[in-house]
Amino acid sequence: MVGFCFNCLCEVIPDFDSQEGHQEELTVDKMMIKVFCLVLLFSLNCSLDFNHGITMRVNQKCIDYVKNFGMEFLKKKLMNQMLPDMTGSTTKFGKGEFLLSGIKVEELQLPKSAALPKAPANIVVSIEDASVNASGNWKMHHWLVNNSGKFVLNLSNVAIKARLSTFWNDFRRPSVLLDDCQSSVGKAKVHFSGKRKWLYNLFSGFLDKPIRTNLNAKLCPKVKDIINSLNRKLDTFLVVTKPDAYIDIHYSLLEKPKTTDRYIDLYLMGKARPAGNPVEYALSPKPIPLPDDNNYMLYVGFPTDFFHTLAASYFMANALERTITPKDFPEAFWLSTDGYNHTFSEITLHYPEACPMEMIVMATQAPAVSLTPNSLTLTMFGFLKAYALLPDSLEPLFSMYLEADLCTHDLQMSQLNLTSNFILTR
Repeated sequence: MVGFCFNCLCEVIPDFDSQEGHQEELTVDKMMIKVFCLVLLFSLNCSLDFNHGITMRVNQKCIDYVKNFGMEFLKKKLMNQMLPDMTGSTTKFGKGEFLLSGIKVEELQLPKSAALPKAPANIVVSIEDASVNASGNWKMHHWLVNNSGKFVLNLSNVAIKARLSTFWNDFRRPSVLLDDCQSSVGKAKVHFSGKRKWLYNLFSGFLDKPIRTNLNAKLCPKVKDIINSLNRKLDTFLVVTKPDAYIDIHYSLLEKPKTTDRYIDLYLMGKARPAGNPVEYALSPKPIPLPDDNNYMLYVGFPTDFFHTLAASYFMANALERTITPKDFPEAFWLSTDGYNHTFSEITLHYPEACPMEMIVMATQAPAVSLTPNSLTLTMFGFLKAYALLPDSLEPLFSMYLEADLCTHDLQMSQLNLTSNFILTR
C-alpha cells in the first residue's frame, strides 16, 4: 500500500432559509472532513490510472524476456508445420533429380539465441547451433533409382544472424526493418526408407550439400516474413487512446527510438486532451533522466506535464463533477441528516426525523500537480453542496469549499498501469 498525505481546508456556508444572507463559520469534526474529501476524490479516482509516459527505457533484461518469448513462439509456430518442397540434382553415378515434399517439422531445438541492442538504432538477433528433425516424402529419378518413399531429415549447426533497425513510420508508430541477414546450415543428413533403402541411402551423403543450399536460401526470406508480420502487429499500435468519453491520451512517438549497447529509449507524447481536441507535437522532446542499470526490465519517466494535462483535460471536459446519492452508498451515515446531529445543529432543528441526502461535488479549477524526485503532490479545489431528499423536491442544507493535498512517496506500476492507494491523514 502506498501512503498519501491529505491536507483539507474547508469553508462551510449554511443554506437554511432562517439564516439567509448570513454566513456562519462552523467547526467540522475530523471524520466529516474525511468524508467530504473522499467524496471529492471519488470523482477524480480514475485520473491517475493511466500508463503513458514520455520516456521509456527498455533494458536488456526486457529484451531477453521478449526474445525468449519469441523463441518459444517460433518453436510452437514451426512445430508440425509444413516446410516448402525442395528440389535438386546430383551427378553421383550419373545425373539424377530428387524431390522432397510434405516436409513436416517434428522437433526443433534452439539452444543458443540472443537479441542485443546496438547503437545507434539497431537490434542484432542471432540463433546458433539450432537443430531440426523433419520427415516427409521423397522421389528420385536416376538410372539406378526411380522410386519414391518416406524420409527422415536431420539438420544441425543451423545459424541465423539478423540486424534490425528501429524507426518510426508516417503515423508515428514504432517499426522495424531488416537491414541484413546471414544464415548457414552446417549439416544435413537424410535417411530414406523403403525395400531397397540400402541402395537409396547410397545417395544420402551426396544430397547433403544441395539440401543445405536449398534450405539456406529459404531461411532469410522466412526471417523477412516474420519481420513483416511483426510490423503488421506494430501497425495496430494506438497513437491515441480513449480511456473514457471525456479525454484522449496521445502517446505517439515524438522521434524514432534510440538504441545504445544496453537499452532502447522510446520518447512518447504522453499528453491528455479533452476528447476530439487535436494535439501539437513537440519538435524536440526533453528526455527524462533514467537509471543507467539493468535491475529492472523497464524504466518509465513521467513528466509533470503529463499529470497537468491529464488533470486539466478532465476539468475542461466537465468530468470532475459527481452527484452522490444513497443508491451509491446505501450504508453511508453521511448521506442522512441524522448523521449531522452533533456537527450542524441547524440540521436537527429543520429535520428532527432522519432524511436521506444527496451531494453534488465538483471541481472549481483544474487540480494542480507538483512532482519531485521522491514524491507527487496533487492539490484539488472543489465545492460540495448538500441537499435533503424530500418526496417531491430537493432542499439545500449546506455548501462547502474543499481543498485537498494528496502526497505520495511511492507510485506502483502493474501491467503498465500507474496506480496508488490513498490514505487520509487529516
